[in-house]
Amino acid sequence: MKGAYFSLLLNPATGEYERLPYRRVLPSPDGERALVWQEGPDTRVGVWERRTGDVRWFDGDYRDAAEWSPDGDRILLMPVPPSEELPVIVLADPDTMATTTVRLARPAIGECISMEVIWMPGGEGVAETSYCQQAGPFQVRGIRTYDLTGRLTGTIPAAGRLVAYSPDGALILLASSPGYRAIVVDAATGAERSRLPTLIGVSSPPFEGGVVGWFDAQHLAVYSVTGYRADDGEKEQASLRVVDLSGATIATHDVPYHLEGTRIIGTVTR
Repeated sequence: MKGAYFSLLLNPATGEYERLPYRRVLPSPDGERALVWQEGPDTRVGVWERRTGDVRWFDGDYRDAAEWSPDGDRILLMPVPPSEELPVIVLADPDTMATTTVRLARPAIGECISMEVIWMPGGEGVAETSYCQQAGPFQVRGIRTYDLTGRLTGTIPAAGRLVAYSPDGALILLASSPGYRAIVVDAATGAERSRLPTLIGVSSPPFEGGVVGWFDAQHLAVYSVTGYRADDGEKEQASLRVVDLSGATIATHDVPYHLEGTRIIGTVTR
């Protein structure tokens, strides 16, 4: 149907992409499950089982910012709309679908809002971008880390939006305005380690291309589109480029590109 969403999910056993009728899909670390999002009066998120194709849906309205824990045993959800109890996160069990709401302790440093919240490496806690207002406009004022009871465990100076920790937890990928430029900093000190070329920005989700995450502890994955359609019938090509922290490409992997709709890895609209 025109305008309907679908996603393509790679089956590692066959090397083929499976078409799923959801606008976004996020596979679990072991690939046996996936988080799926479905449009409607209220966007809902559920757990899809590869073995059966069944989906179990969470009650409540959650942001796109839902994420598997590194071991796949828990799911991090953000409630929508923001309630008076924020900042809160919701931790979910993918086996039972039981949820636990956790309030994040926040230091008294002016008015702050919750934006990006992600898992820390190992799943021992979560981290959030600190957007606070102190005698001026809201600005990024660093990164705060919490344990899973909501206790504040640390703060890291940073001048960009939190995107992802490296797999070993040593580095953090940030997106710095303008242009969401990709910056890599030390996870312990916030000291800048790399500022990637302007052409390699962060786009989440990658509508027109950009860094989509870490490839390994020292390399990033960048979504690229080349060969835009022309009158002679030239066809667009999409790929994931593996780049080092200087921005140099060391490997390229072809991925499907869809001629219409939202340019998101694995997700399109028709």
